[in-house]
Amino acid sequence: MRSLTAVLRMALAIIVLTVAFLAILLVSVIPIKVRGATLAGWVATWLARSLLRIFAVKVVWANKAIFARHKGFVFPNHISYTDILIMAAFAPVRFLAKAEVAAWPMIGYIGKSIGSVFVKRENKESRTAAREALRHLEPFPPIILFPEGGTGPPGELRPFRYGAFEIVISSGVPFLPCIIDYGDNADAVYWGDENLLQSIFKLLTRSHGQVTATVVPLRPVEPLPDDDPKLLAIAIHGAMEALRQSRTDEAKLIEPGI
Repeated sequence: MRSLTAVLRMALAIIVLTVAFLAILLVSVIPIKVRGATLAGWVATWLARSLLRIFAVKVVWANKAIFARHKGFVFPNHISYTDILIMAAFAPVRFLAKAEVAAWPMIGYIGKSIGSVFVKRENKESRTAAREALRHLEPFPPIILFPEGGTGPPGELRPFRYGAFEIVISSGVPFLPCIIDYGDNADAVYWGDENLLQSIFKLLTRSHGQVTATVVPLRPVEPLPDDDPKLLAIAIHGAMEALRQSRTDEAKLIEPGI
């Protein structure tokens, strides 16, 4: 029974994706912005919210005001494709994404339409071009950049690629570190070695109900021109790791009193 329900929800997700794709085809030629974002960006946000509902993923924003007023980069941890939907569901955003995503049916076009930047991380020229593009982007809508460079297993914050910090230092644009915490449901959304459809089907056929993801921000960071990108990456990794651990065992990090 769960498999049949999963197939139906998968079909609904494809229909919603197709509708969003067609809508973006229509609105991409209209030079209108709403609250600083293109119409394509708002359609992408509707798409992300709709897919999260279909996948039964509830998002709790620990401090909406910080996200609402932030202009610049956002640096979340990364374990799943649902991280992308979560970041896009709050309001229009753009992404730094791997180059092969640009060729994915419908998804690639949507990514391009909202102003995402694509990079081949194994190609030096592509990395250089992506850095230059990111340096010259307007800080709003925010740019989502996963400093781990890819998904990692639950319960682990992988080493950061310090090139992300070189970009924010050279451009002087603030960045907002944040943690996406799935609690006990992380294994259900983890995107490991399986392909995207297999990973989605795993989520849709899970025996338990709704997955709850809590997005917790740190304070925005304004990099200085003389900051060392490697040291900044280490410092932010440490802060995000401490925040991640506090979600499971706060007593290991803080206690009451003075």
